[in-house]
Amino acid sequence: RFLTRRNYGHSASWSPDRSRIAFAQLESFKNYSSYSDLYLYDFKSEQVTLLTQGERLRDPDFHPNGRHLVAVKGGQGQDRLVIYQLDFHRFDTLEWIDKDLLMSSHRWSPDGARIVVSGWKNGNQDIYLIDMNSKQVRPIHVDKALDLTPTWSPDGRTILFASDRTGAYNLFAY
Repeated sequence: RFLTRRNYGHSASWSPDRSRIAFAQLESFKNYSSYSDLYLYDFKSEQVTLLTQGERLRDPDFHPNGRHLVAVKGGQGQDRLVIYQLDFHRFDTLEWIDKDLLMSSHRWSPDGARIVVSGWKNGNQDIYLIDMNSKQVRPIHVDKALDLTPTWSPDGRTILFASDRTGAYNLFAY
């Protein structure tokens, strides 16, 4: 069924209780720019709420507790991972992550302790594991293959991703 219109964007995230969907879309900002911002669709109220304005945020993913979103803030040739706090309507930038790592397809682990991302750095598109407790970023694979769209198995023990490492895109598990 139709829920709402959307101006460009390819990812969305269900809240853990399945009552809301977070997504990003482009909107005009200050009459001359198009920036991506975060939105929340609530199934109970059937309303869309604009969460940010002019922040260049994209690709939200719900934390397992349903109170935070991880998203990417773009701008000035850099991507910064941010945590948007739904209760306080603000975001915190994870400044400790290498600013030269261009990130996409980020997903929280089922326990909320880690985030897996597809990251572009030094000419390679690889999978990185971000530990939120130790504040460490660890590459899983660093090679010439294009590793994309990582996600977690429901038990959090396996990371699934697409890669062209065999010459054609296939699904891989780590």
